[in-house]
Amino acid sequence: MVGDKFAFFLSTKKFEDFITKIELIETNEVGSYYKDSLSGMEIWLCPWLQGYFGEVPERIYVTCESVREISEEELDEIMEYIDK
Repeated sequence: MVGDKFAFFLSTKKFEDFITKIELIETNEVGSYYKDSLSGMEIWLCPWLQGYFGEVPERIYVTCESVREISEEELDEIMEYIDK
């Protein structure tokens, strides 16, 4: 459907039920290039990535889900699950 929204969850730590992982190919002043293990596609991520993680990670585990309004408790559970 048009207008569907998704939330992506990224972690440098492997977590249960991740969908794919992306691995660093190259990084420079304009961003970082990763290869997606699921599709084999090359992905560019902007330099903001370093600010988010505090470094440019060698590997990022990824999952996504459909967005709906969630409670603070649900958000806490999600963050706890990812941080394991």
